[in-house]
Amino acid sequence: MAQVVGHLKDFALDTLSPYSPQIIFTASGPAIAGLYGTELLVSRPVAVTPASDTGFFSVELVPNVEQVPEGWYTISVRWLDASSSFVSVELPNWRLKVPLDGGNIGDLLDDTPFNPELVSVSTNPPAVPTDGSWWIEDTTGNLYEWSA
Repeated sequence: MAQVVGHLKDFALDTLSPYSPQIIFTASGPAIAGLYGTELLVSRPVAVTPASDTGFFSVELVPNVEQVPEGWYTISVRWLDASSSFVSVELPNWRLKVPLDGGNIGDLLDDTPFNPELVSVSTNPPAVPTDGSWWIEDTTGNLYEWSA
């Protein structure tokens, strides 16, 4: 397991403690892991609650390089209002790649563009196609989709 750490705050740098926040890490899909490939992993989300005074969080996740196929984690954050009613959920379109030694959440974000709604229209395919993106070849009208 690898430890991923960080702090959850709003844009005023306040913690969200009055709103009972949770950070949810979801694997990109099922995988096999373990020294002898004996662990069948399912993509049930792993949730962590940040410390109310600082927003600090720490979560243990299976490193992506130990998964077959190698995947990533998506991140979502949900919080409640003062009366514990649902308020919002953030679904950033990021891929978190966890190495063997873990690290700070900001250092582990995969900077490869990822947008499943992305559609490129051009004569040539995108230089760096991303999983789930589409390309329409403008000279032929052919439609292509990239997948892992």
